[in-house]
Formats: sequence, structure tokens, C-alpha cells
Amino acid sequence: MYKELLQNNIDKKEYDSLIKIALEYYHAGYELYLVGGALRDLILGKEVKDLDIATNAPLEVTKRLFKKIVATGEDHGTLTILEGGFDFEVTRYRKDVATDGRNATIAFAETIEEDLDRRDFTINGMALNLINGKFIDLFGGLKDLRDKKLNFIGNAKDRILEDHLRSIRLLRFMIRYDFTTEQSSINHVIELTNMDKISPERIVQEFKKIFSYRKGIPNDLILDTIINIGLFEKYDLKVIDRQNLIKCFEINDLLPLVEQKYIASKKNMSEVHKSMKIDKERYTNFMNLIDTFNKYKNSKYLYHELMVKHRVKNDLKLIFEYCNHKFDESHYESMFELPLNVKDLNIDGNDLIQMDIIPKDRGVLLNKLLRCVWENPTFNKKDKLVGLIDEIQNGNKPSLSGNSLKLSL
Repeated sequence: MYKELLQNNIDKKEYDSLIKIALEYYHAGYELYLVGGALRDLILGKEVKDLDIATNAPLEVTKRLFKKIVATGEDHGTLTILEGGFDFEVTRYRKDVATDGRNATIAFAETIEEDLDRRDFTINGMALNLINGKFIDLFGGLKDLRDKKLNFIGNAKDRILEDHLRSIRLLRFMIRYDFTTEQSSINHVIELTNMDKISPERIVQEFKKIFSYRKGIPNDLILDTIINIGLFEKYDLKVIDRQNLIKCFEINDLLPLVEQKYIASKKNMSEVHKSMKIDKERYTNFMNLIDTFNKYKNSKYLYHELMVKHRVKNDLKLIFEYCNHKFDESHYESMFELPLNVKDLNIDGNDLIQMDIIPKDRGVLLNKLLRCVWENPTFNKKDKLVGLIDEIQNGNKPSLSGNSLKLSL
């Protein structure tokens, strides 16, 4: 049943290549299973992206069976097989020997059951034999998928202490699939999660995945849990402003918490970005755009001023959402018909040199001309711009025929 489902839901050439690999293992006396997120999403009817594949074959056997191999994670038992134009990551069955709260010391296992037993949630603990179609579900993952429940495999307390990242993954899967979980699991998450075990980079990575789902604001249980486990304490945000957290989910970005950190710490923005492990340039630009928005929000030249600095539509939409302002997409598109930068003017620095304009005045003058052209685009002609320069240098406010006669510079 599920093997046929897989065949109907991935590229035919990819499926044929996968089965070819499975047959090579089978004829050599080994097995190959589809496991983890790929099988979970297949059953849920969602797009299957990365195929998680597990085998009982030693690495030496895999290297012998296949000509094109990439050692992508050999220490962890993973090799990538290149077949039919596709990359297939195949991992030998594993079991945990010891854990430190984040990383595990592993040993290779002999059975698929041992491999499944080390996984986090029941919905990730299923396996599909790629030869005979045998479906293995030791922990009730299929029922939990149908019931929209997220349960740890085995004892929730043990699973969290083995790897504290599982607490964030629990919340992420609840958001992604709109699943519920037992209150006891939430209690264990709040009681046991040690955020010092999780790197700032991984926290940011998990939230990028959450925001990519674009699910909107989570329920109160999830919001309260994020706050109660001190998810951002290592960023000196011991108390997260709930409205800022909600804002993060509204705009699908951590920017509101960056701003909270910035205001609370009174440090410069570069220090904030360094501590929060978030791209410095992007967030600095964002904050500059916020300042521009606030300065010109009541001006008819708001879009002009923003687009002088940045023209990427999705980023500007984020600015408007952040500032609780409606983004006018048609108005945005119309801006590209206008000069938006001094480089778009039909006059440049060389012309100003020939007019004996001193260096310190050239940039200021070009920006004034740009704003005159915003007022009346027909003035973007060299002779008219030269005339405007004469008026400006004489201390006059340029008279612009058209929609408006006077422009305050």
C-alpha cells in the first residue's frame, strides 16, 4: 500500500533509481527501508522532499555495491549514493550508546527496530521496506498521525534529557501539522529543557523552519511554552514580551525580539546581531528601513524614500507589516516607472563639475533634483534639471508645473 503511494508521489525516475538501489542491497543479502520525515509526510499526503533511507549493510558493503559514492557523513554511518541523476543518502542502522543532552555517541545496530527505537516522536518512528512493502509501526505512529497527536517514543522525560533540541522540535511539529500533545509532555518540556545545551545558531534555524510554514500565531499553549522554557534567555531576554513574540509569528521573523534585545540592552546593533547569531547586515538594513518608514510614514513620498534604499518587494512588505501599515502592491510596481535614484537622473556629477559646482554641494544638489523629479517626472530632462539647479542655487524653491507648483526642499 505505502510502497505504491511512494511510487505515485515522487518522480518516476527517482523512484526507479531508488528501487534499483534497494534491489542491489537485497541481492547482496541486505535490506533497505524508507524512514523518518519522508515516510511521515508521504502518509500525511504532503510533498516528499528528502528521502531518509536506512540499511543494515555495513559501509564497506555499500562502497562495494555502488560505483558512485560520496562520503557525506561516514563517521555517523551515512553515505550518499549517486544513481540515475539523483542523490540518495543511506544511513546504516544506529543505536545510542551515550548522550550528553544534545549529541549522542552511537554504535551501529543490526535491526531496523533498534534504529527506530532511538528516534524522537512516534510519527517519525515508522519504516517502509522498499522491496516487499512491509510497513513497521512499533510505537503507534500511524494512529497518532490520524489523531493529530504528537507523542514521544517511550518516556518523554528520557527523550528530552537525551537531546534538549527535541523540546523545540516538539513545538515546531505542533505548529507545522496543527497537532496536539499530552499536557504531561509540555510539563516535562518546561521542567527539563536546558537551553544551554542548544546553540544559538540551531535555535535560529528551528525558527526559520517554523516561519517558513507561515501558520500564523500559534495557540496560547505553544506561546506560553516558548516563554516558560526560557527559549531566548541566552540572548539576555529573560522575560520575552508576549506581544513581541506574537509579532514574530505575524511577520514570520525574529525581528521584534531583535528590537526588544536592542532596546533592553542599549547596545549598538552590531553587538545585538553578534549575540543573537543573526545576519548582521540584513537586520541593520531592516532597522534603517524602519527608521525611514517612521520618518516618512505620513508623506506621499514614503515608497520613494524606502525604495531609494531597498527595492525587494518581499522585504518592503515585511517593513509595512511590521509597522502595521497596508502595503500597496500596485503603487509599489508603479514606482519602477519613475527615477528612484540619483543615477536615474539625466544629469550626473560630471555635468555638475562642468557647471563649477563645488564637491561638497554635488551630492546634496543631486538629491534635491531627485525629489523635484519625484514631484514632476517630466522634469527629468537635462535642460530642465539645469534650470532647477539655477533656481536652487539662487535660493528659490523650484516652480514645477504639473500636479504641484511648489516643492519644499
